[in-house]
Amino acid sequence: MRKAELISIRDTSRSHAEKLIDGYLTKHPGPHLASEIAEALGLEFRTTLEAIKRMIDSGRVHKARSERT
Repeated sequence: MRKAELISIRDTSRSHAEKLIDGYLTKHPGPHLASEIAEALGLEFRTTLEAIKRMIDSGRVHKARSERT
């Protein structure tokens, strides 16, 4: 069982979150869950989802293809 860890949630604007997410994806290429990005950056989950949606809509990032068989 994994030990519970305390995390700090950063309150930030969606545009600042986009910059943080862009930097994270540059350093960590490949598919990621929004929850992983939010946790890694200490961002509020809703802000992370909204920022990612805007980034997808603008073509800056793309949804990963499903690998289901």
